[in-house]
Amino acid sequence: MKNGGQTIKCDVTTCQYNVSTDCRCSLSGVKISPRKGCSSHDCDESLCSSYKCKDNCCYN
Repeated sequence: MKNGGQTIKCDVTTCQYNVSTDCRCSLSGVKISPRKGCSSHDCDESLCSSYKCKDNCCYN
């Protein structure tokens, strides 16, 4: 979704907000949070807190 000139891209296809045809997030904004107990400074140190699992997700 374009919001003020920014685009939210997402490859997490299990999220209900993912538009898989072009790896786009359908939300106008997302909240990013640090992973608990992680300070590795690697790219996987953060999580999308706006994530919602699609139906039939393994984490129901």
